[in-house]
Amino acid sequence: MADWRMFDTRNMSLVERGRGFARSIGSNRGERHNRKPRDNPGVIIMPPLLLVTIIVGGFLLDWLAPLGLLSRLPLTPRGLIGMILLVLGIGVAATGRARFLAAGTNVRPYLPATALVTSGAFEHLRNPMYVGCTIALVGLRFCLRRIGC
Repeated sequence: MADWRMFDTRNMSLVERGRGFARSIGSNRGERHNRKPRDNPGVIIMPPLLLVTIIVGGFLLDWLAPLGLLSRLPLTPRGLIGMILLVLGIGVAATGRARFLAAGTNVRPYLPATALVTSGAFEHLRNPMYVGCTIALVGLRFCLRRIGC
């Protein structure tokens, strides 16, 4: 299907008009615009690897410069808050994954999407799997006694 915007030459210079004409007749100069678009988001680092990297980075920072920010909070409430956040985060991530599987689309971010999921947690969050993993990571932080105490 033709892109009719290329024929709108009101605000184009002569060189730009020539490029538009070259693309319309299929010359070599316009071939880079005719490449098939990539059918995946081009993920650079996988989300679980990113979470592990953040956890390892937290351990390293605690080893190099311990701050003790949560040490003022007693262990029992801190552990309870951590467990609630951990379970909530895993639940949100699992719900997002279940919606993907129910819609028949790929959960792995490096594979192409086959459906658009807009129900459940996706009505309110852009990506509940990432949000759930982040909430679980914060909950894990509250649960672990040594880090930052």
